[in-house]
Amino acid sequence: MDINATHKSYDGMADTWLKCRDTAIGLRAVLKRGVAYLPLLGGQDNAQDKGYISYQQRAQFFNAVARTIDTMSGHIFRKQPVVKLPTALQAYKSDIDMGGISLEGFIGRLIDEVLEVGRCGLLVEYPQRNTDETLTVQQSTKLGLRPYLTSYKAEDIRYWRTGRVNNATVLVQVLLGEKYEDDDGGEHMQIRELHIDDGSYGQRIHRQTDNGWVIHEEFTPTMNGAEIAEIPFYFLGIKEMGAEIQSPPLEGLADTCLGFYRNSADYENALHVAGTPTPWINGITEPKDFPAIHLGSNTFLKLPPDAQAGFLQCGADGVAALKEAMMEKKQEMAAQGAQMLREESRTAESGNALAIKRGGENSILANIASSTEMVVAKALRFMADWVGANPDDVTVELNKDYIPSAMDANLLREWGNQYLSGAISFETYFEGMIQGELVSEGLTADDERERKELDAPALASFNDVATNDSQ
Repeated sequence: MDINATHKSYDGMADTWLKCRDTAIGLRAVLKRGVAYLPLLGGQDNAQDKGYISYQQRAQFFNAVARTIDTMSGHIFRKQPVVKLPTALQAYKSDIDMGGISLEGFIGRLIDEVLEVGRCGLLVEYPQRNTDETLTVQQSTKLGLRPYLTSYKAEDIRYWRTGRVNNATVLVQVLLGEKYEDDDGGEHMQIRELHIDDGSYGQRIHRQTDNGWVIHEEFTPTMNGAEIAEIPFYFLGIKEMGAEIQSPPLEGLADTCLGFYRNSADYENALHVAGTPTPWINGITEPKDFPAIHLGSNTFLKLPPDAQAGFLQCGADGVAALKEAMMEKKQEMAAQGAQMLREESRTAESGNALAIKRGGENSILANIASSTEMVVAKALRFMADWVGANPDDVTVELNKDYIPSAMDANLLREWGNQYLSGAISFETYFEGMIQGELVSEGLTADDERERKELDAPALASFNDVATNDSQ
């Protein structure tokens, strides 16, 4: 096959991903696309037409997409991710990608990608050595050789194919677009091919030359000296881990943002036309005999007896419909999930009303959080296997509670009575305090016991104080 080929599903979504990327960046990216997002007006020849440039520059872009991504991501990270790793992987948490990114920051990037375009990929890598020598885990650690994670954007996952291996449908080929620098510092593209051949996982690096695409490098990763029977690449989407492409969660919001942008261009252009007076003169039969006209407070016009002069000017009432359309789109953006764009109501809303209003948003976030924790956990378990640790010791849990609901006084009193009566354990009681957001996220029951031992004075000391005072 052509190593530069792309999957048909990739081809069908490329323009949509570009639109979502551009609207997330904002006006700077939207302006660069020119007529793709803002069609020419009648009488404008092309995007370099001065009239079109002025028309385009007057437009405003309301960046609801970027604000919504920040808001949704903030909801997920309102509580810190709970990640448990075997001892062998603990040191990697602060640099999970061999590039200085922490595991938490890496997870944040994955979530932003899924929010923006609905897709990304995750590859578990291990530095390769140009030798057939087999190293133990301890020797590899000493040499700084260890597994790490690499993420790929949707646009970089160019092709994929599944097949039947050992009576199961598995990933058998993936083509990933990457960039590399030559010896002179020039940047070029290469294709990393992940494949399963004869039941073993391998990689090929393809680079383009004057003679076409050639294999620049080829190797077979091993795990503790043995070949690997699967491709450690995982697709991340909104709802599930499969390779099937899912629509970006904010695609509708991106479309509405562009509609607002076009309305704004027409509105600002109409205001410019309506608000700019145009001078007129009639009664002059021989314009060539009339001197050049200079307008201004320090000049006057000398006209023939029957000539008249004035200004053409119209009000802005005719553009009210455009302004109304813009306001409607703002409301539509809020309804599509951009809650931060709508002013808070001055009247109090019940907890149920707020929950219903944000229910759709929470559903999307919960799906994204669930799929992200599932994919990251699977990749980390593969890493654990690679260093000889127990994969079952890996757990990843992201926040799915997006509406703060602090425990009220009555529930707090009842919860405390349950503990004091012996109906529940201290651990259960403390977990309730965490859920009620009355103690810091990440604090454990054992931590609280230690704090109490350090803080609380012994009972005897109160007696001693009382005795001393009485004397």
